[in-house]
Amino acid sequence: MNIYIIRHGEAKKDSVFNFEGYPDADLTEVGLKQAQLTGKHISTVPFDAIYSSDLKRAMQTSDIISSYQQGLKVEIDKQIREINMGVFHTSSEEQIRKDYPEFYNEFLKKDTDFRYPEGESGEEVLRRTLNFLESVKHKKFNNICVVCHGGVIRSVISHFIGLPQHKRFNLYPFNCGISLLRYDGDNFKVISINEISHLGIYAAF
Repeated sequence: MNIYIIRHGEAKKDSVFNFEGYPDADLTEVGLKQAQLTGKHISTVPFDAIYSSDLKRAMQTSDIISSYQQGLKVEIDKQIREINMGVFHTSSEEQIRKDYPEFYNEFLKKDTDFRYPEGESGEEVLRRTLNFLESVKHKKFNNICVVCHGGVIRSVISHFIGLPQHKRFNLYPFNCGISLLRYDGDNFKVISINEISHLGIYAAF
């Protein structure tokens, strides 16, 4: 089974929050173009299933990709939503530095897998993402598409290339970058990471 993992397109910065506190922004015009270029780029891959996070920026991206697959229905799964950054979603950096000084120091150093106050750690994101992969790996699929988020991609790719979770910050998944995993019946293997050649001038650095 080939698993194409795609980060959503560029999203608006003036995020709104859904009922669980996650930023839930729409795609920008650039993000919509990135999704279209990605859908066209992988249109020759005959996907058996397309999975998406339940956050809007991922669903909008996956809907565009699915339009290049004869309208293949997108399946929504909360297990692949973005890391919950807790107080980072509701407080300024200055306030966090004041209220959570020990955490803020960890956040700056990034040499441990810290847990965001009122949020998640990289390990927690990894566990739910691995649960998702476990749920799909035994299905009789040849190719699946998974549209999710930078935090999810960082955690799972780090895991499969043998890096501890605090090293995930050394990875930078681009908007609509494509990473490819292959499940051979026994193990997941990383085939490629963060392909962006299809984005051209829309590869936002």
